[in-house]
Amino acid sequence: MAIETEEAIGEVGPLLWTLHLHDNNGDGDFHLSPGKGNIDWVAVANALAAVSYSGVLNLELSPGDWKSDDAWNAVKEGVSFLGRVFE
Repeated sequence: MAIETEEAIGEVGPLLWTLHLHDNNGDGDFHLSPGKGNIDWVAVANALAAVSYSGVLNLELSPGDWKSDDAWNAVKEGVSFLGRVFE
């Protein structure tokens, strides 16, 4: 039986001090920009609030050409999305 992300956060909450945030589509670890996959970010934000998480939120995206407009647009989109979810 798979454990839900929110349940896992509840169980280990006091041990968390930094999180690497990225999305996926359930088929692999693709490091998509948050909001581009199927993670329920509102549930994640609520679970983190429930354990009073105050650590680092690190956006972790796929490696690529960081000089490209696409890469920086993915960063901007991810930060904007997480800003709305975690406000």
